[in-house]
Amino acid sequence: MTFLDNRVVSARIAFQELQKFSDKNKLGLLWYILEPLVIFVALLLVFHGRVGQNIPIYPLYLLMGIMLLRLFLNTTREVLNVRDKSYFLKEHKKATLHTLIESTIIKNLFIHAGEVLIFIVIAGYLMHNLVLFIAYLPLLALFTLFLYGFSTTLFVLYQFIKDVSPAWQIASRALWFITPVFYQITNNPLLKTVNSFNPIYYLVELFRDILIYQRMPEFSILFGSLLLSIVFFALGSIAYKLSERKFLIST
Repeated sequence: MTFLDNRVVSARIAFQELQKFSDKNKLGLLWYILEPLVIFVALLLVFHGRVGQNIPIYPLYLLMGIMLLRLFLNTTREVLNVRDKSYFLKEHKKATLHTLIESTIIKNLFIHAGEVLIFIVIAGYLMHNLVLFIAYLPLLALFTLFLYGFSTTLFVLYQFIKDVSPAWQIASRALWFITPVFYQITNNPLLKTVNSFNPIYYLVELFRDILIYQRMPEFSILFGSLLLSIVFFALGSIAYKLSERKFLIST
């Protein structure tokens, strides 16, 4: 298949999954929107009067962190179990495990798009200038490079080391607290040090600086986001290519 054909098949599988979920539930795809909304409202009620009172435009700060971390964690967890979707390989004869990885990313990006609409509505109420929101798509493209690379690398590792799955389940829960989703790390040297090894931190801060605070990010945030996205994209692509024969045999 050509590059374009691969993307089309991945998108078809993604929308088949979404349609299947929608058909099973009365509220359909609204459930994907309700979950982050409930998390957002709960955290806002708990932290707005405490850690949030010193953070400008705290509702948007919080929601952006929730949206990006959910996109990252939901995608990576789902990619680890992508072999459970092998029935799609029979339906789409030219599809591969790589197609299923891509379809998982596309599906979660589509869900993320619904969350973005909510974000824009709230931002329109709290902010006067939304001009820089045109930067959302290029920022999301950068995030997608990182997401693809990290997810694919994780998937490849899992094929050789089964302990990767439970280890990532624990690590992903810890990321909700380590990553500054509902707090800032400005005056905490220990959390600053820990998050310097947390790749998602750089991207979350990049989005916040440009879209919410409409300012130039610190060099470390900008450079870290670009470097990590490129490195993980290359790492994921190379790791899958080197292991592709094993996956073809075991499929």
